[in-house]
Amino acid sequence: SEFSAAEMMLAMLEASNSLEKNKDKTPEELFVNNSESFFSTLGVLKENGKKKSNIWWDFYIPFFYDLAKSEYIDVFCYYISISSNEKAIEWLETNDDRFEDFGKWIKEK
Repeated sequence: SEFSAAEMMLAMLEASNSLEKNKDKTPEELFVNNSESFFSTLGVLKENGKKKSNIWWDFYIPFFYDLAKSEYIDVFCYYISISSNEKAIEWLETNDDRFEDFGKWIKEK
């Protein structure tokens, strides 16, 4: 599979949640950290490998790699969590200025 390395990374990220260094992190913080790591890994795979030209490697992965490198990865993670996480809703209400800036960043992409 062209995503086998990414699939392995997902399993490793899930396992890393139980490490001592992560014991005091909230589930939301772990989600942000894991998302950033996963999107970064996909970006590195694209940069270092010869992947087929398709929508995944040509559009989605570059976008999410840029997102992982931006200051908005946490905003994105909270935003996509609002349907299942009350803390995400609270975070976004408290950080509405960052959410607006994230919207501007997306429009520039």
